[in-house]
Amino acid sequence: MPLPQRPPGRGGQARPTHWTHVAPEAGKQFHAWCAGPCHWFACHWVHGFKKGSTKPCLHEMTSGELTCARCDAGDIAAEVGYQPLYRELDAKPVFVVVHEYSREAIDALKLHARVIVGRGESKHDSVYVIPGLKATPVYTSTLKERMKPADLTCSLLRLWKLPELDHWYITTHGKSDKVVSPPAPPPEPGVRKRANGQPFSPMNQAAAARAGVPPEPSPMDEDMNAAMERAKARVEQKEKLNGKA
Repeated sequence: MPLPQRPPGRGGQARPTHWTHVAPEAGKQFHAWCAGPCHWFACHWVHGFKKGSTKPCLHEMTSGELTCARCDAGDIAAEVGYQPLYRELDAKPVFVVVHEYSREAIDALKLHARVIVGRGESKHDSVYVIPGLKATPVYTSTLKERMKPADLTCSLLRLWKLPELDHWYITTHGKSDKVVSPPAPPPEPGVRKRANGQPFSPMNQAAAARAGVPPEPSPMDEDMNAAMERAKARVEQKEKLNGKA
């Protein structure tokens, strides 16, 4: 007797849809269906990360509630779009990063329209999303959430990894249907030390953790904690000004 299988139309109900960033290679393209409107933000190019990485402008994203170090340094923010798609090959939820000069054409795409996604012959060319030459096959799904415009909020917050933005969003919006769970707390970096101040060997660090020896805080921990405290203080100040506190 075969094992009972899960009926169609119930996938993705236990956890939010995870959207994967894909970057077409030069001269390559693939077919997909438009999963919803493009998400547009003012972003800064990130140096030191892989080519093409962007981070949102915290000042503009939060209407001035958070400060943006890149703006303070004089970096100009560019309009960047995150276009959700269902890849035709495997129906996988993915998104591509596009630029403001293609916004008019991309914003004209209809939900579930069949599109061609690709990049020009040069690796320096931007990604394009254009209507497919044929409208068929038509997109359909037994999953109700796939028949509605996609929301990339959770996936983008995980992609950007900005603790200040995570805290601001959860505090401002609460536990809405868009925030399934708050971002995971950062891991406990740092070195655990003996009573004489000497660190445990790498092999004994895990054993020291199980024994309850606290780790020495690292500079990264201190910077992250300070960022979280600044974000919390700004939110509390705003609530006081609005008469909520």
